[in-house]
Amino acid sequence: MRIENAKKRLVYALIALGAFEAFYGFWCSIWPGWQQIFAYVKKYYVEDATGTYINRNHFAGFLEMTLPFTVALALRQAGKLRSAVERG
Repeated sequence: MRIENAKKRLVYALIALGAFEAFYGFWCSIWPGWQQIFAYVKKYYVEDATGTYINRNHFAGFLEMTLPFTVALALRQAGKLRSAVERG
């Protein structure tokens, strides 16, 4: 049972980190003139969303790695919701 809890915590942590990266990348891309990654001023890819990564490809790769976990969790929650509705 402890391994299952550790797996759940890892998946939730990855999803939370992916959500943070996506939000931060979105926020920095729409905010005019904000070309920083926390305190580091970006020199490259200043027109692209990079989140907390310097390279836009690493940012996209991380989001791609977290996407299956997010979809699987959403489908699992939808299945639980559907079964709860069917039971009444």
